Amino acid sequence: MSEQLTDQVLVERVQKGDQKSFNLLVIRYQHKVASLVSRYVPPGMSRMWCRNRLLKPIVR
Repeated sequence: MSEQLTDQVLVERVQKGDQKSFNLLVIRYQHKVASLVSRYVPPGMSRMWCRNRLLKPIVR
């Protein structure tokens, strides 16, 4: 899959069940999301919080 794919295209593919597109979106935004979450959760907990609160419901 090309890195040139837009977020919109990736989201559309994810909505159709494309796991590779989902993985690309996670990789693309993981640092931004973790940075944002780290402002609101205790130090050192942002990675675990993201994994437990954001990814689990999507993966199920």
